[in-house]
Amino acid sequence: MAAISQPVSAVTQVPPNATQMPPATQAKDLDTRSAPQVVAGAHVGKVSRIEPIRERPPGTGKGAVVGGVLGAVVGNQFGHGSGKAAMTVVGAAGGAVAGNNIERNINKRVVGYRVTVRLDNGTSHTYEQPSLAGLRVGDRVHVDGRHVRRA
Repeated sequence: MAAISQPVSAVTQVPPNATQMPPATQAKDLDTRSAPQVVAGAHVGKVSRIEPIRERPPGTGKGAVVGGVLGAVVGNQFGHGSGKAAMTVVGAAGGAVAGNNIERNINKRVVGYRVTVRLDNGTSHTYEQPSLAGLRVGDRVHVDGRHVRRA
């Protein structure tokens, strides 16, 4: 019996875990004379945006009291008879709500920062941090877990 054999040049062995590239790509990638290419990192990038995280605390009641009094005084200037009393009550209620909101807005504070990083692999991610530690938009950074630090 004659065994059928194939020419040795036609048999190509590829390791089971390797991916085969087209021949045109292989020649270009294996050229040792070309400049070395930097591999895009999944943990290195550039800060593209920084946004403060603000906390609006609950009112202490002082703003509501002051606003209520001022609203009552203004409301008392309108209407006659029972309409005047109604306008005073409406003014006091509206002033209390407005005073409370003004107090809360005045006492807002920054409790952290949202830092958006455009990674070298092309993706963007946003991280929340308690402080900036000198980071600015445009800085090159490393991402360590959930924290961003200068590269």
